[in-house]
Amino acid sequence: MGETKNQFDKLAKAWWHSTLYTQQRIRIFQVCVVSKLLYCLHTMWLNRAELRKIDGFQAKCLRSILRIPLPYIGRILNATVLQRSRCKQLSTFLKLRQCFLFLFHRYVA
Repeated sequence: MGETKNQFDKLAKAWWHSTLYTQQRIRIFQVCVVSKLLYCLHTMWLNRAELRKIDGFQAKCLRSILRIPLPYIGRILNATVLQRSRCKQLSTFLKLRQCFLFLFHRYVA
């Protein structure tokens, strides 16, 4: 998680000095940061607290990209942030990948 935060911080420094659109920044975030975060994570079983940390990290990064203030300042829910960015919640996406992996191995075996 810390490594992906560092990667996001480096990207944020770079793209605030560029002329990228918001959707392009979200795509770059999905490709560079989210893919690194979810790499081999579908093979682990995470508890609710760990899934909430992953979702919180995603919401924090998307708030930064969309320039939405922090939740205790702006009173905007994380669900609204996900809706504005047109992204799925990472915990839901991770659960789908785990189900697919389980069914795939069950079918092959």
